[in-house]
Amino acid sequence: MGRLAPAYRPRRPTETVLYSVVRSHLETFLAYARETYEAPLPRYVEEELRGYLRCGVFAHGFVRAHCDECGHDLLVAFSCLGRGVCPSCAGRRMANTAAHLVDRVLPAPIGAVTHVQRFGSSVNLNVHFHVMVLDGVFTRAADGAPLFHPAPTPTRDELESAVLRVRQRVETWAARKGAAISVPDDPATPTPLDACAAIAMQRGGVRVLRENQTTDPEPDPTDSGGPPRTTDAVELDGFNLHASVAIAADDDVGRERLMRYGARPPIALERLRLLPGGRVAYRIKALRDGRAKHRVMTPLEFLARLAALVPPPRYPLLRYHGVLAPRSSWRSSIVPRAPAGDTREVRKERPATPPSQPERPTPAGSGRLSDSCSKAPPPSVPNERPGGRSERSPGSPAVTGPLTSVEAA
Repeated sequence: MGRLAPAYRPRRPTETVLYSVVRSHLETFLAYARETYEAPLPRYVEEELRGYLRCGVFAHGFVRAHCDECGHDLLVAFSCLGRGVCPSCAGRRMANTAAHLVDRVLPAPIGAVTHVQRFGSSVNLNVHFHVMVLDGVFTRAADGAPLFHPAPTPTRDELESAVLRVRQRVETWAARKGAAISVPDDPATPTPLDACAAIAMQRGGVRVLRENQTTDPEPDPTDSGGPPRTTDAVELDGFNLHASVAIAADDDVGRERLMRYGARPPIALERLRLLPGGRVAYRIKALRDGRAKHRVMTPLEFLARLAALVPPPRYPLLRYHGVLAPRSSWRSSIVPRAPAGDTREVRKERPATPPSQPERPTPAGSGRLSDSCSKAPPPSVPNERPGGRSERSPGSPAVTGPLTSVEAA
């Protein structure tokens, strides 16, 4: 039985800490970059930050939708469709990406899907990959149908061997390109983005705070100055591999949660707070005694870290491999088929707007009133999943198997 959608409530971005910091210090940050370096920040970084200040704000445009049956009007503010700074747009992209992958791309097992993440858990620049890998291989039966053969769990020696091969190949690639793996401390012609990246890769100040604390934060007594270590990760000369998360076959809910983690936004608004004196604190880890570790930054340092996290235009954050690769001959027989009557289309990444053409804003919601009108419920959807999406159609390929998540940096 179909359910009425909850009433639409416009978000209030102007009331968040993130909006306040960006609005108050963006011009100072951009002016400092222009005055200090020969070239300004890349245009895509400035556009991302300015676009966030317009996102969800009715003063910058909105869509008005009207229902003739009940006379109800719905106003939806335009969205910036950013991929880096805006929590709302990045969160919507996370949900849409995970739902699309589970419903339209992933079979019960998969080939491989890579989420490229540019950030760590504390507003730091840490480019790494979350790879969801097929726990086995596909072959074809005599009738051409795909058959899945599960693989055994990798041993620690195999993981160490994989890290060693990756390290060797990266070093070979870097030598061939004439580039060093490490970033030089003092490049010959530094750019403001180089400086932002250098700041974002530093550990910075980690302090311990209590909720609603108004005094100066306490230094973290457990801060050793290095990144956290886990016992189930393999590391070699800065290259590390974590491969201990497995999702059982046909666990769509677990698979979608894993995909959401890979596509999550870099900033969580509930972790951000302003301290007395104007400094910005971002919660890293909660402690047992009611305190929590925070990264404490000046507003300009915070904006520098945000600038380094913005992905360049036309840089894909989601990649497909193996049987899911766009040109793979196996893809059509592996990916699930769309449910009957499902006419949803996948919205592609918005191309960069040419400088000569004004950018047309996009609504931050669908603007449809049929789900909000209280006179009649929407038609029922068979096999409805939590969240209102249909389950995999009966016509999907009958392949089963587990899914393994690999995190590499």
